[in-house]
Amino acid sequence: MWMSSMSRQKKASVRQILFSTLFSLPQVQSIDDIKKSWQKLSDREKQVARLAAQRMKDAEIAQQLFLSQKTVGHHLSSILRKLEIDSRHDIKYVVQLVDDS
Repeated sequence: MWMSSMSRQKKASVRQILFSTLFSLPQVQSIDDIKKSWQKLSDREKQVARLAAQRMKDAEIAQQLFLSQKTVGHHLSSILRKLEIDSRHDIKYVVQLVDDS
């Protein structure tokens, strides 16, 4: 990847610019804030978020984690609220950010 030769600080700056450009999170001001929000998620919510980031449907997530679809929906609502994002689509950017650091 083109970022592989950059220093850690430059990568963080580039990620922050790309992150804010790709979608707007007016409540979240920095990558550190996003990482802190991620830490608010339970282990199960993190599992659901990672699967949702892979574009899995609720039914697929439910089957993989042995949950009901309704429970998956509740987890996703909680994830969006805790991460202060408006759409499921944005979960993948948060997951990529926290997994890359």
